[in-house]
Amino acid sequence: MTDEAGVSTDPNVDLRAKLMKADRSGPSRLICIFPLDNADGTLDMIYMFQRKDEVIQYRYKVKEGAELDSISDLYKGAWNMEREAIDMFGIRFKGVPGGLFLMPETGIKAPLLKPKVPTVGSAQDVATEVKKDV
Repeated sequence: MTDEAGVSTDPNVDLRAKLMKADRSGPSRLICIFPLDNADGTLDMIYMFQRKDEVIQYRYKVKEGAELDSISDLYKGAWNMEREAIDMFGIRFKGVPGGLFLMPETGIKAPLLKPKVPTVGSAQDVATEVKKDV
């Protein structure tokens, strides 16, 4: 597996431009788009493609709740993958409607987001609070 783009932490990364530039080196097929919650208010957006006989991964770090550019007009399968990310992680894609794809309207919002990691020293505070409640 090749990681051509590395991990970009630039919130203004032009994903569409990077993908179109990469596609010039040969046609590629979108395999999947999946977010990875870092539990610190950021998500890694991972885009996997197949080009000839290799799998290529592009990975971008974005802030939770960020609005990203859609690639559904570049890759046919991206529409459903982006809608799944909207339902499961609360990510927004420009021009892609959210809701009622996988989750019911009354369901849990963004059920795959992890609880936030407590700040240093908070674990002691939580343990103290638990003892008081018992």
